Amino acid sequence: MKNAQTVGWNLWLQWVLAYALGSLAGGAIARPLGEAVGSVLGAAVAGLVVGAALGLAQAVVLGRYLKAGTPWIRATALGSALGSLLGGTTEWLALNRMGLPDLPSNVLGMTVVGACLGVAQWWAVRKQFPQFGWWILGNTIALAIGPIVTLLAVLALGYFGPALTVFLRPLVSAAVSGGVLVGLLREAKIE
Repeated sequence: MKNAQTVGWNLWLQWVLAYALGSLAGGAIARPLGEAVGSVLGAAVAGLVVGAALGLAQAVVLGRYLKAGTPWIRATALGSALGSLLGGTTEWLALNRMGLPDLPSNVLGMTVVGACLGVAQWWAVRKQFPQFGWWILGNTIALAIGPIVTLLAVLALGYFGPALTVFLRPLVSAAVSGGVLVGLLREAKIE
């Protein structure tokens, strides 16, 4: 069993950095690729690319805790693709069919993305970490607060807010999900 002290601030910081870098690198490739493909398929392709980059970065950090990193990477890529597809559709329906304002529509869409990603990642580690079901909720919350971070950044930083949210959203999501991860790994019997 790993020493409980190895699951703490150091892991959390590594997770935050890996999550942010994976999101930024994946997003830099995914956005133009998704726009080139267009429509619903473009959202799924973009989600797949971001998920693959994010999953790879996360697997590097989780390497000493997971028995195998490849299922985590695959699950993150597929969960992100499905989440982008379903979350984008949910957001569009909330905005255009239900008449919800932008912020609640975006929060609803990102909630779906977070849930899809959380379920996929949980599925990849469920046998090794049976209590990891809480990861689904933690990941859902971590992504659902992203639109609120954007709003607060715009209100606080004005003109620079939208540009800075490219960095702030992944950092905040990473901080939240990293806290959940540390808590879950501390409770797990890590061999």
